[in-house]
Amino acid sequence: MRPVIAVLTLLALTGCNKSDEPKKAESVLIKREPGAWKTDIKLVKLDMPGAPKEMVDVVTAAMGRLKGVETCLTAEQAAKEDIAKALAKAPDNKGECTFDKKEIGSGQLDVVMTCTDAATKESMTISTKGTVAAKLANVRMTMVGKQNGMPMTLELDAANVWSGPCKS
Repeated sequence: MRPVIAVLTLLALTGCNKSDEPKKAESVLIKREPGAWKTDIKLVKLDMPGAPKEMVDVVTAAMGRLKGVETCLTAEQAAKEDIAKALAKAPDNKGECTFDKKEIGSGQLDVVMTCTDAATKESMTISTKGTVAAKLANVRMTMVGKQNGMPMTLELDAANVWSGPCKS
């Protein structure tokens, strides 16, 4: 479950960079506006064949808690923010990721990567596609692989909206 939640953190748009990465399309870097951001993540699909109902319920409940998450992006953080670099990090920084596709720029995000957990050797392919602008981001993320030895497909929609200055 930890890798799934770690990957979802990237959706807030808050590496194992490899030399064999496909060429990047980063003609216009995406920069978010400093200020308050609200993130809503909606579970579209969860398929865990053979998983106990309790495990499925835990994942579903975790997804339900990812609505209305508010964060403050300072001007300094916004200036340093690098969405491509953030997406390049393995979940929990425990493993390796390689990119099959990495197109980020001109307001579009289209990334496919496979991450392998160093300890468990389990792999997950993560596809993220959507739009990102100064005050709005909408992405669909699909994860297919194994979690705790069990096959899993998880599909999510995430909306990240700028809501004004940060509250003190």
